[in-house]
Amino acid sequence: MGAPNAWQQAVQVITSGSFVPFRTAHLWFIYYLFMFSLLGWFIDTLFNKVPDVRDRVDALFKKIVLSFWLRLICSNLLTFLCLYWMGSALLKTNNTFDIDLTVFVTYFMFYGMGWMLYRADCLKQLSNHCWLQLGIATLLFLISMFVPWPNEPWVLLVKQVITALYTPLFVVGFIALFLTYFSNYSPRLSYLMEASYWVYIIHLPIAALIPGLIAGFALPAMVKFLIVFSITTLICFVSYHYLVRSYFIGKFLNGKTFKPKKSFSELVAVE
Repeated sequence: MGAPNAWQQAVQVITSGSFVPFRTAHLWFIYYLFMFSLLGWFIDTLFNKVPDVRDRVDALFKKIVLSFWLRLICSNLLTFLCLYWMGSALLKTNNTFDIDLTVFVTYFMFYGMGWMLYRADCLKQLSNHCWLQLGIATLLFLISMFVPWPNEPWVLLVKQVITALYTPLFVVGFIALFLTYFSNYSPRLSYLMEASYWVYIIHLPIAALIPGLIAGFALPAMVKFLIVFSITTLICFVSYHYLVRSYFIGKFLNGKTFKPKKSFSELVAVE
C-alpha cells in the first residue's frame, strides 16, 4: 500500500534539507564534473609541457583501445580495482558536498577514458561487435542481479568481478550501437540531445511531487506511473522549449542558443 501522507512526504523531501542546495542529490555528477574539468585542464597543461611523454601516452592508449582484448582486460582490471576499493558490488555515487575519494577516482577514470578517446581520435573505430558486447553484458548483469546468491563473504568478490566484466562491455557496446545506427544527423534526436541536460536537471522534483498529488486516486500502479512519466516529460520539454532553448540558460547548458519558434510543433525544425 502507498503512504497515506504521500503529498506531505513529497514536499518534505524538497524542504527538509534532503534536496538541493543542501545536498547534491541527482546533480552530484555536475559537482564532480566541475572538479574533473579543472583536474583535466591541469593534467593537460602538464602534458603539453612534455610533448614526448604526451605522445607516448597517447600512442599507448590508442594501442590499448584499438585492441579488443587488450582494451577489455585493462578496463576490466581498472573497474574491478575501483569496486574493490569501494567495497561494493556496484558503482556507488555520493550525493553530498563532501568528496568521497573512491567515487572521485572511479568516475575520473571514466572521464579520463572519454577524454583520451577524444584526444586519440579513435572513437569511430569502436563501432564493432555492438550486439555481442551488449548481449554478454546483459547476461552477466542478469546473473549478478537475479541469481539467488548465498549469504557468504566470497559472494561480494564474485559480484565485483562480474560487474567489472559487464560495465566496460556496456559502455563500449552502447558506443558501438550509436555509432552504427545513429551516426547520421537527425533533427529530432538533436533536439532531444540538446534538451536532455535541462530535462535531467529539473525532472526529479517534478517526479517527486506528482505522485503525491495522485496518491489518493484508486488507480493501478502502472497507470500512475504513466501519468507521472507523461506529465513530467511534458513539463520538462515545454519548459525547455519556451523558457530555456532560446535564452541565456540554453546558451549556458549547450553553448549556444536557438531562434525561438512560434509553436511547440516546430520543436524539431532544423536551426
